Amino acid sequence: MPRPITLFLVALICCLPTFVSAATNCSIHAEWSQYTPPSGYTVSGYRLYQEGQLACQTSNSAATSIDCLVSMDTNTADFTLTAAFADGTQSPHSAPFSFSIPSIEMGAGEVLVKMEAGEVLVNHLWRRVSFESTFNDPVVIAGPLSYKGADPSIVRVRNVSKTGFEIRLTEWNYLDGAHTDENVNYLVMEKGRITLPDGSFVEAGRFTGTTSFKTIQFSGPFTKTPVVLTTVASMNETDTISGRIKNIGLTSFAYYFREQEKNVNTHANETVNYIAWEPGKGTIGSLQFEVATTSNSVTHAWYTKAFQNTFNQAPIVLADMQSTNGTDTSALRMQQLTATNFVVKVEEEKSLDSEVSHGSEAVGYLAISQVD
Repeated sequence: MPRPITLFLVALICCLPTFVSAATNCSIHAEWSQYTPPSGYTVSGYRLYQEGQLACQTSNSAATSIDCLVSMDTNTADFTLTAAFADGTQSPHSAPFSFSIPSIEMGAGEVLVKMEAGEVLVNHLWRRVSFESTFNDPVVIAGPLSYKGADPSIVRVRNVSKTGFEIRLTEWNYLDGAHTDENVNYLVMEKGRITLPDGSFVEAGRFTGTTSFKTIQFSGPFTKTPVVLTTVASMNETDTISGRIKNIGLTSFAYYFREQEKNVNTHANETVNYIAWEPGKGTIGSLQFEVATTSNSVTHAWYTKAFQNTFNQAPIVLADMQSTNGTDTSALRMQQLTATNFVVKVEEEKSLDSEVSHGSEAVGYLAISQVD
């Protein structure tokens, strides 16, 4: 009876981030000890299995390694190896080697990025969004919302877990609360800091937000002022709030949130997620991205921002004001998202008065799309 082969090293060379509708594509490098078959058997090659299904094989009988592209629907998979024999049989499977998709910097410009992005239809009712794979410590960013319903509204997230999150729209408290379906883009990344192949930094984290501006320190310095995207990710108090950002630098930024203008601005502390991404454009595996900030040009009037990239389809776009030049309670709305541009404006609420004019703000955005 042939003995099992010993699979002693499986290394994940890279994980390609995908949209929520697709699995994560990875390149697996497997190595094993030189195998000597028992008497009467001739090795004709080797076969690598993923969860019992053939992933790839080689007809090189002298091989001691193999590189294989695999698709992982879950965060962890077991790999086994067999020796194939000339008579059509194979050795018993090796002991399984369990591999989990990491999301850490690997050095020498090589990085593993675990993220999912997508678009959901959201109204005033809570909706659960499930991740395609399991995260260890996910950071979720969502918004801005589209402009199908004219009542001023905010995106709210809660109950972020390893497998998904809940999301809904909240109108300002002076309104009736019911809102039509809106399109909302979202991005989820593992909490932590990574270096992209071009040397730029990305950091995903969270902090406790309050009604007074507080300085949030990055875990490490950036080389270029990053675009900061934020989302309130808890529901400790039901009153609608909008977060604002200012003073973004290489080591920190300032943030606070406020309720509608008619209210005294007191509110329970809330968890706030953020992603800080240095400006630039390029690709990460199968994804094309662009990160940039407008000039101080976005007001209460619709503003068209053209992409620097040429996208094959309308990308996922996340955006946030990077300044607090106008202090009236407000948030962004977005429409007419295409492969070439998007249209955005600052939307104030009317709880105190009907005036909605807003001073010019800088808007930072991340656009990301699957490469065909």
